[in-house]
Amino acid sequence: MKRRNLLALLIAALPTILNLSSCSSEISEARLPEAGITRTVRFEADANNTKTAFGTPDGSSVPTLWTANDAAVKISVNLSEGTDAAVERSSDGKSARFTANLNDDGSADYTFYALSPATAAGGFSASGISVKIPEIQNAITGSCDEAAQVLFAKSDHFSSFPESAALNFRHLTAYGKISLSGIPADAALSQLILISEAELAGSWKYDPDGGTLTPVTASGTIKINTSSVSDIWFACAPADLGGKELTVVALTDKGKFGKTATLPAGRKFEAGKIASINIGLEAIEETDLAVWTL
Repeated sequence: MKRRNLLALLIAALPTILNLSSCSSEISEARLPEAGITRTVRFEADANNTKTAFGTPDGSSVPTLWTANDAAVKISVNLSEGTDAAVERSSDGKSARFTANLNDDGSADYTFYALSPATAAGGFSASGISVKIPEIQNAITGSCDEAAQVLFAKSDHFSSFPESAALNFRHLTAYGKISLSGIPADAALSQLILISEAELAGSWKYDPDGGTLTPVTASGTIKINTSSVSDIWFACAPADLGGKELTVVALTDKGKFGKTATLPAGRKFEAGKIASINIGLEAIEETDLAVWTL
């Protein structure tokens, strides 16, 4: 008799049990991420260590500022193909915002990667990020070529696709500031050429987890278009020049001036740091070419 009563109670409660199970299933399905949907994400760069122009030094610290020339950064989700995001700089240039339309792959596992400028990004993949450092640079007053100043940022990890994320950029490139002497006062400089045994520009692969920059098709030569003989800025890959030769050649309307020197141990270009260099140049004699007929 007791068994019959218990069975009747279970049968009576069955619709309620089924309804609860159905609700639980609906809730679980609603929490699952949808794949293949393009979502808009707003990113904000920290005011610390941003770019692009160098600001007024504060002791040994030099701020870098976003400028109107920073057209776009390249942003990737989970190291997939990157998307250009327009730069919205703050009024003081110390911070910036970007808005990107990115694909939600439904993984419930999201990390965002950014490279500035967008032109420096060769591509994103699980094996690393392709980075381009220009071999020909146009120096500007008070700063290096903005296309050569490469910064990287990685967001926090998200378990659901966010509407916004913070990015803290840091420099991948190192910087140099050169002043020249030995050039005639009436000479007009057009280009400064640096030739190093160390690799300074070209194509590189960046490991976003290990933080290492590895040369792919790299060059030891950088050509800087400038008319100034002092405070000539440039950007390059981090490099140890200790014990290596560095050749500097200045092209002017009065001829070529240059110098080759072996740098002492400990001389380095370090990411995010500025190395100041003073160079005394000498005239380079042009050799006449004799042509013989056989």
